[in-house]
Amino acid sequence: MNYLTPKQKQDLAEIANNHPNLQCVECALAIKKYLQLAGIKGKPIKINAQADLDYRNCFLYDDSIGGDAISETGYHEGVIIIIDGVEIVFDNHHPQGLSKGEWLANFQFFGKIHLGQELIITEEDF
Repeated sequence: MNYLTPKQKQDLAEIANNHPNLQCVECALAIKKYLQLAGIKGKPIKINAQADLDYRNCFLYDDSIGGDAISETGYHEGVIIIIDGVEIVFDNHHPQGLSKGEWLANFQFFGKIHLGQELIITEEDF
C-alpha cells in the first residue's frame, strides 16, 4: 500500500496535464518513471477494445470527460497505484486519479454498445 504526499499528488497531476488527448502511452511511461524514481510501487494498466475484430472499435470514448475519442487505435493506458487499499488509476485524462472500477466503467466503444464485447485488460507490476 502506498501513501502519496501532497507534493507527489501534485507532481502526478502535472505529468498527466502535460500529456494531451491521444498521448496516453507517453503519459503512462512518464508516470511510471516518476513512481520508480520515488520508490513507489504501481502497475501499468492497458485496455484493448479489440479493434482487430471490428475497425469501429478503434474509437474509444470516456464517458466521464465527453467529447472526442480518447483513442483512435482501440488502446489506452494508465498507471495504477494502491492508495489506502484502493486501486487508483492515473492517466492523461484523470490527473487526480480515479478508482479502477470507475475508470474501467467509463469506457465506451462500438463493440461494447452494439455487440456486448468486453475490454481486454492487461496489468503488470513494476
